Amino acid sequence: MNLTNKAIVQLFTVPELTWVRINSRVGFILHLASPSNTSGFDMNAYQYEASLSNSCEEWSATTYNSIINLATQIQNYANNAVSSFSGLNQQISNSGGVISPALQEVTTSTLNSLARSTNELVTSCNPVSQSMLTFLSTNKTFDSYVLTLPIPDIVPILGMPAIDPTIEGVVGDWITIVKALSAPNCTPSEVDRAFLESLNIQVAINQWTEISTITQAFINYAGGLNQYFTYPPGN
Repeated sequence: MNLTNKAIVQLFTVPELTWVRINSRVGFILHLASPSNTSGFDMNAYQYEASLSNSCEEWSATTYNSIINLATQIQNYANNAVSSFSGLNQQISNSGGVISPALQEVTTSTLNSLARSTNELVTSCNPVSQSMLTFLSTNKTFDSYVLTLPIPDIVPILGMPAIDPTIEGVVGDWITIVKALSAPNCTPSEVDRAFLESLNIQVAINQWTEISTITQAFINYAGGLNQYFTYPPGN
């Protein structure tokens, strides 16, 4: 039985440079689409400009910060799980192999609490996932359209770094992993020695600890990448 899956942090292992490129693209597109744009380049002349600009506006205003907030939520989820299951693991060790009613009750309570937290986490991931997919799809559509244009028409757009296609695959895989994440509910009568051994609690604790470390590494730098939403960055 698997209590967790460390792949739920797959999104947050995307290299920092990839996030820099995404946010830089957003900042550049918003600059070109703004009334204060003095470059002489009119984004309105291009097909899909409105959907692209709206998608980038949403990314800078809400989606990106939602990703950071989600990383914090996943970290809290992992830290709480480590605390709860470390306590349960200690009680199992102290039981001397005796599966008492008290141990059955605390096991049931700990697992059911994890199940509720997992469901809440999956619910939080859903809208963020949809926003990310919409953003990536809109940018992909625009990039494909640009490739059909004559070279002179492409030149003004060359300053926009294309979205790395691998990020779409990562997001898709991550969504699948999160949706498949579940934690077992149980009743006290189900808790016996074989059941406790099947939980592989120490393995789960190690994975939750790694999840916390990975999300913290992302959180440490992610907030600073908001500077790329302006062009030039930091202005």
